[in-house]
Amino acid sequence: MKDSWKRPIAESMPDVRYAQQLELQLNKTRDATPEECAAWEQEDFFRAGKFDSMKMFVVLPTLIQLIMMGFMFSVFWFNANNF
Repeated sequence: MKDSWKRPIAESMPDVRYAQQLELQLNKTRDATPEECAAWEQEDFFRAGKFDSMKMFVVLPTLIQLIMMGFMFSVFWFNANNF
């Protein structure tokens, strides 16, 4: 027996085994029961539609942006008056 450089390998060398990654359980799923689907419809905030998309995706980010601009201008004012 020879290694990759064509050198003879002693037969007494230990058998080196590399650790293998465990198999992912992605393809061993099951279908949800109708009762589970109904429960998810009631419990999940976005799936149940218990939100106003205008508030969630327009008004809230706009308020955050305006508040951050206020902080930015206050830092400008602070730096102009103190440095």
